[in-house]
Amino acid sequence: MLLALGYFVLPGVLAQRFAAAMNTMSGLAFTTQSSRLEFAPPGLVFDQAKLSNKAGQILLEAETLHVPFSALTSGSGAAIRCENAALHGYAADGREHFSVAKIFGSSTLDSDGSLAVSGSGDIGKVHVIAEATLTSLARALSEGSPIDFNLISNAAKVSYSGRLKLNEGFDVAGTMSLETADARAFFSAVGPGLSVLQQGWPLNFTAAVETKDDMLSFSNIEGHLGGMKGLGNATYSAPGGRPKLTLDLGMDVVDLSLFGLGSPSREGPWRETPFDLAGLDSLDAIWHISSNALRIGKTEVGPGELDGSLKDRILEAGYTTKDAQEFSAHFSVDGQGFQPALEASLAAAKLDGKSALASFTGFDWLAGMTSVSAKLSTSGDSPAAMISKLAGTLDVQLTQGQISGVEAASLLQAAMVEPVDGWNGGVTENVEAQVSFIFGDGIGTVQQGSFTAPNVSGKLSGDVDLLRQALEMKILPNFANGTKTTVTIVADGPWDAPKFLADKSP
Repeated sequence: MLLALGYFVLPGVLAQRFAAAMNTMSGLAFTTQSSRLEFAPPGLVFDQAKLSNKAGQILLEAETLHVPFSALTSGSGAAIRCENAALHGYAADGREHFSVAKIFGSSTLDSDGSLAVSGSGDIGKVHVIAEATLTSLARALSEGSPIDFNLISNAAKVSYSGRLKLNEGFDVAGTMSLETADARAFFSAVGPGLSVLQQGWPLNFTAAVETKDDMLSFSNIEGHLGGMKGLGNATYSAPGGRPKLTLDLGMDVVDLSLFGLGSPSREGPWRETPFDLAGLDSLDAIWHISSNALRIGKTEVGPGELDGSLKDRILEAGYTTKDAQEFSAHFSVDGQGFQPALEASLAAAKLDGKSALASFTGFDWLAGMTSVSAKLSTSGDSPAAMISKLAGTLDVQLTQGQISGVEAASLLQAAMVEPVDGWNGGVTENVEAQVSFIFGDGIGTVQQGSFTAPNVSGKLSGDVDLLRQALEMKILPNFANGTKTTVTIVADGPWDAPKFLADKSP
């Protein structure tokens, strides 16, 4: 009878002693739903155990907590194991700042107040293995204590060394480093819609980090993403539960190719696959980046400033070189409506024609110095839908040009006699051209167009259908041999193989 009574009463007594010891050493309140003895190893098992701070916030809760007798009697010196636990961190205003779920691990609180923790758990979709050494748990719950923390996962390696303070939320001040071989997988794991990179580019950075004004502040950042290198500062906060990121960086180059821009196919990026706009919901952001260059595919301009923002599903960004007349671009994406809307403007001079057109349209057969002025707008739920609604103006000038795949004079002379199917091959050098388009519903109508090339010059009129990738152009040639003509050459059909024929109608 006495043994049976001891078996049922002893766990409750030891649980009270353990709770009192925890409160004395750390200031944490310990509560549990039930407790029972275990014999291998000898100790006590707590079910639905919770550790709370003075504000009543639950810092740690475990489905099962194993506490050896040595920790039950002294409150320290032995490893305490947890099963299916969760760790919570709070901002100063009381909102949960982060959480780790499905934790399996152990912790040892020594008589001097130092705490060693190791285990595994899930941060969002990422399974992590972590270890931490805290100099004093009691100090962490008052003025702050030194801590060393290391985390390893399939997504990234993270380390932190500095101060940790927990009595009024989650407060840190120290040095942090992060390294991942696949930034795309890392961003995807951090939050839905953040996997905007097109490839698994490596990412690493170090920074001084501290909590300040209800936000995480990163200063003296030194980092690399793919081939880009950056220095600067950043802040991260979650007002109202929505993440907000600010960036102020200096970079050697901003390479938008990492995000899939500047590498379309020759056929054009007219896919019918709907846009994935989940990234517009992921967070709010503001950035200012000073860069030595902006790279889009094979096109590179700069140095300049890249400024932008993302708020309430509206993304705006612009890049302007220090000489605003050389390159100035701005675009915005409004994802608030049923279909996203896009507006873009561009003023650029002295671009390499081959690189620029190859980067933006996939056309790699045109070289030379190109100047572009554009103001375009559209809407749609896919690239094809946006192309079909494209409206605005586009002006292009080409100097010292070279066109591969056609010898202009011989092609037009041949078409005066009989129809010609497709481009005739060869190269046309020393081309000067100017074309102004007005776009509506994805069709560009030439308002003014002219060109000069060896042995021929001419005027251009007609339409370019972007969605169908087709031409319906008219060319009024003037040959260098003195031949005068009023006959117009019509170029009609898909732009990779149009038919050229003389229009001899009155």
